[in-house]
Amino acid sequence: MTLNSCNDKIRTRIIISGLYYSGSSAVVDFLKECDNVGIYPDEFNQFRGAGLIGDILKALPDFRSTDRTDAYISKYGGIDYLSISKNKVGHNRRANFHRFIDRVIDFSKFKNNTMSGKKDDTLLELKSLITQFSSKKKLHEVNLAKRWLRKIDDIYAQEMDYVVYDQAIYLGKHEKIWPKIFHPYKLIVVIRNPLDQLAQLIRSNKISNDHDRCTTNGIGDIYGNSIEGNLSYHASAINARYEKLDKLVNSLPENSIFVIDFEDLILKYDCCNKAIINFTTNFKANIFHKNQKKYFKPEVSAKNLNIYQEYSIISPRQQNISECLERYKRMKVISAAMLRNLS
Repeated sequence: MTLNSCNDKIRTRIIISGLYYSGSSAVVDFLKECDNVGIYPDEFNQFRGAGLIGDILKALPDFRSTDRTDAYISKYGGIDYLSISKNKVGHNRRANFHRFIDRVIDFSKFKNNTMSGKKDDTLLELKSLITQFSSKKKLHEVNLAKRWLRKIDDIYAQEMDYVVYDQAIYLGKHEKIWPKIFHPYKLIVVIRNPLDQLAQLIRSNKISNDHDRCTTNGIGDIYGNSIEGNLSYHASAINARYEKLDKLVNSLPENSIFVIDFEDLILKYDCCNKAIINFTTNFKANIFHKNQKKYFKPEVSAKNLNIYQEYSIISPRQQNISECLERYKRMKVISAAMLRNLS
């Protein structure tokens, strides 16, 4: 099903962002428990991703082709079996087999209104937007992107006033563009004790991921390839994200950004829930927390507090980790003030 038009309903987009393993999924889980809120089911990479909507609107010349879009659609098994390379004979055979099955069995009635069907609609709208970009004047591209996002709203929040987009932006990327596209929006950023962030990366076996993916070993050459190098690299990245967050706090309208501490989400559960709803609705309270603790269980998440104590290698004595802690403490003061004003 292709959505050829979108209705006139204007929804508030709730953008959830974190500082990487800072616990932002807890806010998504809380909002899943609320009525009048639609949820885009995955991280929303279609705007922020390399070569996708944000880069195209920023007019980066390397991102004007559809190659990056096709690669994104392929990754998610999307339109017309783009996930199957046309250059590989074996993959062509597989594509033809799938097309034959589709001709024999009509899956549309099963997919209609299902999550799979919605995903296909979303990818189809992305492909359509890129096609429109190539045929329209630059002047109209922002309006096309706004209309595109309203169609995504319609897919996931038909009868609702709010829709959640998890990780829809990078804090330091497209900062002049995303507020226009996502308007009206509410940005919720979750911060966390950076020692626990680093410990979570170790616990999840993700601490060396970026090192391993850097095929030139450039990250390793700069930071070293040991666990200390991994930690130093991630601490530097966290510091950079705090720098971007500082700029957003000082540049966005006051009622459009809410910085919340993961620890507060757990230890001040009722207060934070009230604050999130007040922030999102501008105190209209037209969201009701009807399925409390169905997805976000603070007593379970509490096990993720102070986990750095299990890992003696994470030491505040490291210079950039110490800087992380200082930035976190300063932002925590700002977060506490926001929480008081909203609860």
